[in-house]
Amino acid sequence: MDVVQEVEEELRLLTQKQQKTADLTDARLKDMVASLLSAADTLTESKEKGLEVLGKLHADTKTMTTTLNSQHRDLYTSSGRYIKFLEKKFDGDLDVGYTGVLDNRLSTVREAVMVHLLSTGHFDLADQYTQDNSASIPSAQREGYKLLNSIVLALRGRNVLPALEWATEQATILETTAPPGQPSLLFQLHSLRYLQILQESVPQAIHYAQKHLAVWSKGQEVILRRLMCAALYTGGGSGSGSGSGRSLGLMGGKGVRRPKKYTRMGGSREWEDAERGIREGFCRVIGVAGESPLATTLSIGTLALPRILKMAKVKQVNKAEWTSNNELPVEIPPCPTPPTFTRLPCGHVVSSVSIQKLAKGPSAKVKCPYCPSQYFTTDTVRVYF
Repeated sequence: MDVVQEVEEELRLLTQKQQKTADLTDARLKDMVASLLSAADTLTESKEKGLEVLGKLHADTKTMTTTLNSQHRDLYTSSGRYIKFLEKKFDGDLDVGYTGVLDNRLSTVREAVMVHLLSTGHFDLADQYTQDNSASIPSAQREGYKLLNSIVLALRGRNVLPALEWATEQATILETTAPPGQPSLLFQLHSLRYLQILQESVPQAIHYAQKHLAVWSKGQEVILRRLMCAALYTGGGSGSGSGSGRSLGLMGGKGVRRPKKYTRMGGSREWEDAERGIREGFCRVIGVAGESPLATTLSIGTLALPRILKMAKVKQVNKAEWTSNNELPVEIPPCPTPPTFTRLPCGHVVSSVSIQKLAKGPSAKVKCPYCPSQYFTTDTVRVYF
């Protein structure tokens, strides 16, 4: 990552120099055109001044040419240095570190590409890819990803109903396959729908909560209390409808002070969490990885490739085989496992390790590192990315 940042900085400097040279060239050319027009007017009025005018025009042209040549020479030199910089930073023959592991697995690579295209909603491109490679996409898999894409697009349009319908049909599978401690996807979606209805009518929202959210009264007490208390800070009809997806920050009677944990409810973060939950839940239902295999492979390969190339070069210099030494000459990074995070009732997100260090006991309060709020550890909620 540091190398990429260095390359970006060098490219930024080169681009600035290129723009500066282009602006200077444009200004000098405009000055030259103005000098030519002025000389033409002078010669039209008085031909006796021809030698004087042409001499001055020749001197101006020579000065301009010298200046532009110097600027362009400097830009050419900078471009050459940037190319050498790239060659130095990204020097390496990729074939050196390749051991032929994919020689007989071309179908696996093609399948990974197809799954990535389908999961990201590029169906036309997936069809063209399968046609060019004489492959096929199972119709059930294609239709499943189409359904996922339509649900995700609806969520981005702040329409939670298609996601609710699908999650309700797959409720049993979603609950049995959910990782331990992960919030219920159906509960997340019903909460969003409740907040939408709350913008239109408080009584209707309370009725919706009694019908669809009461089943989680044990296990989601903290979030349920917050959802119910949100009704105290809404105007009950002053909202913009079920499709707005706004937070509750602009609602409530005049002069009512709303805590931050209520003003942020129903905001973009909750919708992004719902979209992420839908994707993960859908992948669990159809039995595929939650992350794109292609994206995961590229991510891990990008981290490991520089070290593999270095190890291959060391092997060539030392004339050693991969298994002839007791240890590798370079460190190979393990598969990245992201840390877990915990969301406090105030809205701030802290790493779970920090929460454990801040808490002096299971019943002790934890002070938020970012604000004066204090909470019990039982009031925190784990965040899944």
